Amino acid sequence: SCGAQAAFATDCLACQTCGVGPTGPECKTADFEDHTECVGDDIYWFDSCGAQAAIATDCLACQTCITGSGGPFCQADVLDDHLECNLNDVWQFDSCDAPVSIYDDCGTNEECVDEIEPPECDCLPGWVGLDCNVYVCDGGGEDGETCGTAHTVGRDELPITITGDTAAAGVDPNINVACGGVNQPGHDLMYRVYLFAGEVLDVTMDPTDVGDDLSVSAFFDPSATVPTCSTTTLLDCDDSGGNGAPEYLTIVAVDEGWYEIVVDANAHDNGGQGLFTLSLSIDNPVAGECYDGAVTPCEDQAVLFDWAGAAIAAPMVTNVSGTVDGMTYIYTSIAFSGTAIQTFDIPCDGGTWYMWGLRWKPSDALASFQFQVDGLPTTPIVWDISGGADWNWAWDQANGDGSMTPVWSSPLTVGTHTLTILGGASNGVDYWNHPTMGYIIITNDPAFAPPAL
Repeated sequence: SCGAQAAFATDCLACQTCGVGPTGPECKTADFEDHTECVGDDIYWFDSCGAQAAIATDCLACQTCITGSGGPFCQADVLDDHLECNLNDVWQFDSCDAPVSIYDDCGTNEECVDEIEPPECDCLPGWVGLDCNVYVCDGGGEDGETCGTAHTVGRDELPITITGDTAAAGVDPNINVACGGVNQPGHDLMYRVYLFAGEVLDVTMDPTDVGDDLSVSAFFDPSATVPTCSTTTLLDCDDSGGNGAPEYLTIVAVDEGWYEIVVDANAHDNGGQGLFTLSLSIDNPVAGECYDGAVTPCEDQAVLFDWAGAAIAAPMVTNVSGTVDGMTYIYTSIAFSGTAIQTFDIPCDGGTWYMWGLRWKPSDALASFQFQVDGLPTTPIVWDISGGADWNWAWDQANGDGSMTPVWSSPLTVGTHTLTILGGASNGVDYWNHPTMGYIIITNDPAFAPPAL
């Protein structure tokens, strides 16, 4: 009662400490969250005396608790549960639907396709071959005189009519298919197009001269690379029309691969060799593989571009407008000096094409440029942008002789073209002393109305 220590009362465990409780001193657990352990499929806290405490991690229904070197953790029940497309590759996914590892690394010309089970890497549209390294959408520049140099007709070029001349062929590809006549060595021209199984290729070969007798044959080549005569299989030929008459083939593609069309001169009559046209089209093209049989409508088309990325030669320079939608425009500080060359793509053949430009001018005295399309004409055309408000952006239609009439026009063909602006009127380096040219619109709509600013 005097506060002096007496007999030993309670020997606390090594995992406990003595603390003051509501009724006096007592042995207490030193740490209630000392470590974690797996209990069933979840992770629980255990105190410093080894007694189970509160739950630490409630593993998902698709997981189980695993004791690892760093302690317990939740892991998917099955790590290689199924395959899915992820980041354009085929991945292993676990039972919790989380990506684990790459199963198949798709190549540059491949894409992961999950419409099938299991998903797999497949060639991108237009790419074929074991490694998807052969592109069949574009045409080639081969001379067409041998099996190995058959002229490639790209699927994107179909339907197409080709002009050829068997008299110009000087190499004998040793394709001898005597259907109606004796074939002329060295007077064959060969073409090839890639077909997918089930497609139907229609072929019409029409001699230009009524005195010429030409035949047309079709071969199949299982190779996905360069065709060789040794791998080709004759499918059909036609020489029934006689002199000057067209010949026809309808080829059903049983297998995917290169189908080769041979136009062959026949030895009877006047030797047979000569000019011809060869028309190719696909009746029922496979969707998404370059060519779908549809012809791009070529009415009321408009192509818009500015001068970003153009080839610039000083003193022509570019700048970005702060008032017109971030448009890149051009100008020169020395009158009619410097060039800007920009490429543009015409989407289809048809009609006459016209040009509009979004221009800015300080005055009618400083209101002209020179231009060429595809490097023509040799003497550049003067584009007069006079008239209308000064010190403002406004649309102006390109004109062809340095006056407001007549307007410039050209029968541009499908493909890539160039527009060259050569200098312009100028009277100094300050922006108020020279005209500028911004957006360009190329259109085949003669009644085209440029968009409002």
